Amino acid sequence: MTYGISVLVSDIPANLEVGLSKERYFKCGDMDDLREKIDYHLANPISPDEKSIFRSRIEETYNWTKIAISGQIYQPWKTGRRNGNECFGYSI
Repeated sequence: MTYGISVLVSDIPANLEVGLSKERYFKCGDMDDLREKIDYHLANPISPDEKSIFRSRIEETYNWTKIAISGQIYQPWKTGRRNGNECFGYSI
């Protein structure tokens, strides 16, 4: 999606969390639905607007640089010294 390509994914919970339009999902295990969706997308290529939406959504939601900076889950911080040994904790 970052490259603005058309995607078609099954409707398993992990894929549904991405929040694509309903036309981008097919019923898991339903070959007829998959065939219909493939035919639809071959006849209706992704629009420039939809490409832009895909790119923006991925860049905002799945940008690992932003996630790492905002999360800093395992950022070590110094808690003190004991007998000359450094003691470190992790902020969570």
